[in-house]
Amino acid sequence: DDASASMSVTPGSDVSLILSEVDALSGKRVAAIAAGAHHTLAATSSGWLYAFGYNTDCQCGLAQSANDAQGCVRQPVRVSALQGMVVRQLAAGQTHSAVVTAGGEVYTFGSNQFGELGRGMRTSALPQRVVDGGLEHEHIVDVRCGSSCTAARSVRGEVWLWGELRGSRMLKHQFVPRRIDVFTSSSLYVSSLALGRLHQCFVIGDDATLCLQLLQSASDVSQPHTRDDLVPRSA
Repeated sequence: DDASASMSVTPGSDVSLILSEVDALSGKRVAAIAAGAHHTLAATSSGWLYAFGYNTDCQCGLAQSANDAQGCVRQPVRVSALQGMVVRQLAAGQTHSAVVTAGGEVYTFGSNQFGELGRGMRTSALPQRVVDGGLEHEHIVDVRCGSSCTAARSVRGEVWLWGELRGSRMLKHQFVPRRIDVFTSSSLYVSSLALGRLHQCFVIGDDATLCLQLLQSASDVSQPHTRDDLVPRSA
């Protein structure tokens, strides 16, 4: 098949999408991708991680010396800090990124302005493992990034949140992972999750019950709030 194509978005529209192969990844079997605000991650079937795009906060997992004058990495570059790791799952936020290895470990990199790296207040922007909040002893199978927050799900269906946990009246920065105990205490298995800028969504159990949660403070992460819009609930 032709590697490049042009197609009209709508009939009569003068807007077109140009699809082209990423030459630097040619011949590599890409198994997973993630797109942040202005950067992209790609993991190959062998577990190698490549990144490109804006790297002003090291959100590509690369030192800023890899940037051009505009702060960009123009072509996919293998993330050397994760060589030797087999990356299986990945996520990208506004200016940060997170990956899960085959061994169930979480690595984060990029901006930590709101605690989105989950490694405390002072930490390197380059890839490092997240071990706080009990994650060191957990086998993580899924990680998701919101705009400035991150969530991880363990093989047991437990969930941890950190970063900018924004509610309707307050703004709170959680710099280390915090487990959502309301799921654990109720023996609820989270099978899937997604993060927005102001809310989180969780799929619970085999019956695929969708729950929504808005957070106002760090305490809301581990304890349900009395207000209806802050308690995980079926949709």
